[in-house]
Amino acid sequence: CAIVVARDLGRTRHLTVTPAGDVFVALANGGVVALRDANGDGIAEVKKTFGDEGGTGILWKDGSLWFAPNTGVIRWRIPLGSLEPAGPAETIVQGLPTTGHSAKTVARLGGDTLIVAIGSATNSCQRADRAARSPGIDPCTELETRAGLWQFSASRTGQRQADGKRFATGLRNPEAIPVDPRDGKLYASPHGRDQLGASWGYTDEQNAELPAEEFMQVSAGDDFGWPYSYFDWQKG
Repeated sequence: CAIVVARDLGRTRHLTVTPAGDVFVALANGGVVALRDANGDGIAEVKKTFGDEGGTGILWKDGSLWFAPNTGVIRWRIPLGSLEPAGPAETIVQGLPTTGHSAKTVARLGGDTLIVAIGSATNSCQRADRAARSPGIDPCTELETRAGLWQFSASRTGQRQADGKRFATGLRNPEAIPVDPRDGKLYASPHGRDQLGASWGYTDEQNAELPAEEFMQVSAGDDFGWPYSYFDWQKG
């Protein structure tokens, strides 16, 4: 069964857990909240909030807390066992696009590799976004800077999108990008396109179930098809 660990935190997004068992939660309405269960009852009695800008992606790695506001990635050095940063945040990546699917998420692969998810600016790369029967743009030039995963250095500060490189493409809005700690492989669970019913006359049932929810292993150079195709579980 489940218990409520913490209440009334605001608009919570992703969370990460340290080896000490402390929980850091990204807040959409600003900053990060740190939670600690001080007496072992499963409920967080201790709460500390820091940071100003809201965001989604958050990750504990190598003694640092990585946090992704919509505009980029910042990093705080936090000693293990502490609930507050040892100093000001470092800006690792900045100036990322914020139109459309603006939330950013982060992952750390081996070595110096930082992966950042940058969602699409539109629903399905139509000439008129989300308009009924509006044809798609072909080729979809949006893919040059959006709808995929980008690779940056994990050790450099002040990077912009041009300093990184596209790691994988065709992912409309890859909100979840975990790394399997057993083998270091990267996975993604993107949000598929909307409005198949309103835009293209699909039935209500098809509109509710398509595109299928996907979970995929991602390697460098992969293309998962957005906006040209999507997985239809009904066709197998």
